[in-house]
Order: sequence, then C-alpha cells, then structure tokens
Amino acid sequence: MLTLPAVETLSLETARELARFKGNLRLWGVTRLTPDVARALAETKTGEDLDLSGVSEVSSEVAGILASTNVPALWLGVRELDADVARALVPMRGHLIFPDLETLSPDGAAELAKHKGPLNLGTVKLSREAAMELVAHKSWLALSGVRRLEPGVGDILARHADEVTVSLSEIDSVALARKVFREPYSSSAVNSLETISPEIARALVQSPAHVSFSRLKSLTPEAASELAKRPGDIVFMKLAIITAETARALADRPKDEAPVHLDGMVALDGPEAVAVAEALSSTPGAVSLTRLKRVSADALAVLRTKSTIRLPPDDDLTIVP
Repeated sequence: MLTLPAVETLSLETARELARFKGNLRLWGVTRLTPDVARALAETKTGEDLDLSGVSEVSSEVAGILASTNVPALWLGVRELDADVARALVPMRGHLIFPDLETLSPDGAAELAKHKGPLNLGTVKLSREAAMELVAHKSWLALSGVRRLEPGVGDILARHADEVTVSLSEIDSVALARKVFREPYSSSAVNSLETISPEIARALVQSPAHVSFSRLKSLTPEAASELAKRPGDIVFMKLAIITAETARALADRPKDEAPVHLDGMVALDGPEAVAVAEALSSTPGAVSLTRLKRVSADALAVLRTKSTIRLPPDDDLTIVP
C-alpha cells in the first residue's frame, strides 16, 4: 500500500511511474485529473486498488478513461453522480466505490445499475426513485456511510437480488432487516444499530446473525423480550442504562442458556439501581456484568443473591452507599 495524501497534482511522467506500483495506490490529495493523467493511471495500473477519493469532480471523458483500468476497485470522491458520468463508469470491471457520494439522480442510478460489479455508494441520500432503479443491479450493493434511509427506501432495497450491506443506526424496514441479517455482512448491519424496534429485533432473532451490538444505546422492554428468545450469547457493548422492565425482559431466559453480556453497564447506582438489580435477579437467565466499576451497596447485595450473575472482583468495584 502506497499512500500519498499530500500530493495534490500529478505530472504525466509522475502518474506513469506511480501507476507501476503493484499494491494499493492511494492518492487522496489529488483533487482533479486531466484526461492524459487519468489515461496514464488507467493504462499502467495493474495491481491492487486505485484510490482517488480526493477527486470530487470528473468529466464523462475522464470517467470513461478511468473505467478502462484493470484494478479490483476504483475509488472516486465525487459528491454528485449524473447519468453521463455514471454511464461512462459502467464498463469498469471491478468494484466502484464512492465514499463521499451525496446525490444520485434516478437517471444516474439507472446507469449504475448496469454495472456488473459491486457498488459502494458511500454516504448517498438515496431517493425512492433512485432506489427503484438500483433494484435492477445484479451484484453486491453497499451503502457504507449511510446512517438513515428515507422512508420507504428500505422496502425497495429489500428487493435487490444480490447482497445489500448497510450500516444504519436504525432499520425501519422489516423486509430489509430480514434480508441483511441473513447475508455474509450481517455483522455490519447489527453492530451499527443504535436503537432497535420489537419488529426488527424479531427479524434478527429469526436470522443466523450474531446478536452482538457495538453501538446500541437504548432498548425498550418489548424489543428486549424479543431478543431474549434468541439462543446463545447476547452482547451489548454500549448499553449503559436500562430500566427494570428491560432488565427483566432480557434475563427472562432458561437458566442454562448463554449469558446476556451487559458490557456497557459500568455503573449501577442511583435511585433505580436496586430495582434493576432485583429485576436481573428475579429471572433464571445468566447475566454478565463484568465491566461494572461503580455499584451501590444495596444493589450489589441483591445481585449477589443470584449465582448466575457474573460480577467483577470486589477489588475492581467502587461500592457506594
């Protein structure tokens, strides 16, 4: 991998020499390409990815030249993608990646759908009309930087015939959830969630995806009740505060089932601490609180009444009144 983030301009001779590099070539500082420089990069580069994430605008001529390159993936930092530029990029054999894409017209989407390789549309704000055009795409589709979809777009993307990878903070489409939770990159969809409804939780439980949340910050009792039905470990890395009702729903599992890991809970004190501890202790399911650092004495006494609650050593705890 060769990364030159400070290089802003390329002469024709320099482009030819750099393009001979056999690994990933990352020219993040280059913002514009002339046709001659684009041709030098496209004709010479035969190794790994060609990353031009700094190039925010390209003409259809330059796009067509870059599309002839023989690399596994081409990165372009364009913010908008109209039909002419999209059409010029379609012949590209490898992965087309637009990390900073913001706008994609329906006509542009219709052209991109003809691309036979994977597409990554970055941060694009996808309209229903553009999503409808992308349904015809026959390869992997990723929306790696999109955190929230426009209403109705999820149901449309669920009709995409190939894999769809998303990193949404919230999924509002049960159809899309059922699709992405059953695909190879399901962990990306699960780990990105910051909130989850009971319906989406039910779709997750019915899928083979791991129930491990890296960003989930809130959880209702209804969604917790659905998740508790899933066999195996359930891991929450960021869930710092739960109500007694949510705690009871999560721990309402068979005694011999794998534990619920509440790794985001580093403090259990305050007015609700005892109620949460009583809820966790009132059901048979195992619970892991091994990241706990601060706990009230009364809550700790309640937690210790249940043998299947895992706690840190006393030396690692700050016990408060």
